[in-house]
Amino acid sequence: MKLTDLKYYQTLVKYKNFSQVAAKFNVSQPTITMAIQRLEKDFGTSFFVRDHVHKQLHITPTGK
Repeated sequence: MKLTDLKYYQTLVKYKNFSQVAAKFNVSQPTITMAIQRLEKDFGTSFFVRDHVHKQLHITPTGK
């Protein structure tokens, strides 16, 4: 687990937008996606539900 991944996660909870988080940290959007996937793998759960149809990101109860 990386401290940077946790910072990305915390900011993603706030903004609920991968692109905005990437811009804030001056990294690519896939960097944020991979960081969140690493955290979800480490904890064995999903923190977000991605609604691609409505372009929304919902935080799971575990993610809260």
